[in-house]
Amino acid sequence: MTAGNVDVEGAEVSVEPCLAAVAAGDGRELWQSLPNGQISNVMGKKCLALRDNAVSDGGSVVLMDCDQAAKAGDGSSIWETQGSGVATKKGSVAKGSELTFSFLCQGN
Repeated sequence: MTAGNVDVEGAEVSVEPCLAAVAAGDGRELWQSLPNGQISNVMGKKCLALRDNAVSDGGSVVLMDCDQAAKAGDGSSIWETQGSGVATKKGSVAKGSELTFSFLCQGN
């Protein structure tokens, strides 16, 4: 969820209660998986990306222009999605870590 910043470049993406996200009415809870592996906010048309493509210390997920992120060619906006509503971002081989991001709305 992006706390009302669904169309702001570089806005941090964080988790918030589902009911609060839906009640905000700005579409922060609406995401779509694109054919190239990117995940885009339906309302803001920005994609999830891993800031600096680093998962160390938990990483930081931000919004980026989808075309620019894809053109960067660093894979920072490419996610491995699973049918369970979970997306995984693998770190570099040297770091040997990964970031898991859940899109399931559970609870309040």
